[in-house]
Amino acid sequence: MKKLKKIIIYIIIFYAAEAFSLFSFPSKTLAPLYKNVSSFPEIQFSKNDRVLIISPHPDDAALAASGVIEKCIEKGAKVKIIYATYGSHNTSTMIKKQLIHAPTPAGAIALGKTRYYEAVNAMESLGLKRNDLIFLGFPDFGTLKIWTDHFNNRPYFSGITMHSDTFYKTAYETGIPFTATNELALLENIISSFKPTKIFFPPTSDLNSDHRATGLFTEAALFNLRNAIHPEEYTYFVHSESWPVPKGLHYNLYLTPPTYVRNINKNWYIVSLNKREELKKEKAIKNHKSQVETNPDFMYSFVRKNEIFLKFNEEKTDSPLPLWTREEMEKFHITPFIESAKISKGEKYTDFYIRLYRGIPWFSKLYIFLYPERTDMTFSNAPKYKIAITRNITKKLSVQLTNNGKRIFTSSDNLRGKSKELTLDIEVNNKYLLNSTSFFSAIQIEQNEIRISETPWWDIKLHR
Repeated sequence: MKKLKKIIIYIIIFYAAEAFSLFSFPSKTLAPLYKNVSSFPEIQFSKNDRVLIISPHPDDAALAASGVIEKCIEKGAKVKIIYATYGSHNTSTMIKKQLIHAPTPAGAIALGKTRYYEAVNAMESLGLKRNDLIFLGFPDFGTLKIWTDHFNNRPYFSGITMHSDTFYKTAYETGIPFTATNELALLENIISSFKPTKIFFPPTSDLNSDHRATGLFTEAALFNLRNAIHPEEYTYFVHSESWPVPKGLHYNLYLTPPTYVRNINKNWYIVSLNKREELKKEKAIKNHKSQVETNPDFMYSFVRKNEIFLKFNEEKTDSPLPLWTREEMEKFHITPFIESAKISKGEKYTDFYIRLYRGIPWFSKLYIFLYPERTDMTFSNAPKYKIAITRNITKKLSVQLTNNGKRIFTSSDNLRGKSKELTLDIEVNNKYLLNSTSFFSAIQIEQNEIRISETPWWDIKLHR
């Protein structure tokens, strides 16, 4: 009976998510601001490189890095790809292909198998072998929830596949519970074994939640391995149909940096593709037949004269943090949202300065996530703080702190907040960042326990 209830609740959420699809939605405006992309620095590869590409879904490696793979194979470099999920929860594909991949557990599992073979065929067309591909098998459309709520022994339950552990026979390991600690451990094991010299992974400001989560898990794994390996780190964007611009197949155009993220650093790099490499990339993308049939113009938009990457670096305190643009938020009537955010570290407190667009509705909550990266313990064992902020009808602020879901007693000496009409100033005692070199953070707004708005995640470097 409990399982039936979960299925019914999930079906309701499934169609609501398809209708709203928060932060994984299409967009049709925002022309690129960059013109001289061909002058961006070129990433160089050699036979001594060991290149690791981390792909949230089965098609992302082909879209973002087919050219990288081609260059590596040509040079004799080693390449491995990690796929975080099987892509079993692509709502657009399931709704268009209901006879084959209906939005049911059986349909979703079948879609994951289809996308697995599509990825294998795509990578083999570029010259890789099956044993170069590693499928973790974590839940599509669930990895960010695992990051925010499952750094404990309680596994995440996937309502679309009705599983709480890895189950595909082709997965790297089966029977692994869907917890953040397990996903992080698998990534660390693979990365430390392969010892990449270059690593390509999604940024934590991509519009798709699985991309943000994959970026977060990758950054956390590299933090834990910081004394053993030091790869060059590059991030790639995929999700928003306001990018790439224009849509469709355009061999003669350059892929430009996305403009739907504000305050992003300008440390862009490219990998140039000649006509033969473009055609080979197009062939690899065509192998992802289920996705090409779902959204051909978007998929073919990545076949350009280059691939583009942002060299990873942590955000700094006292600087405006990357946020999705107002145009992107207003287009989908997402209000309220965070208009600006900045974090400053003082002698005793770390201050979160937040400006809202249109304020917080009554009976809603604003959450600040604060995940320290500590030098005295692994990331999994470090605290996972969550600050809950409510503002009642009288505009009085209530601020509460939890660690991994457990309430922490606080006083005005270690956690306090001030608010004006549209601004919040939250001060957190630096004792919560003890032995930390940096921390992950994000802001989220919920109403009736449903997420209505959020920011990208940031990796904040603390000044020494």
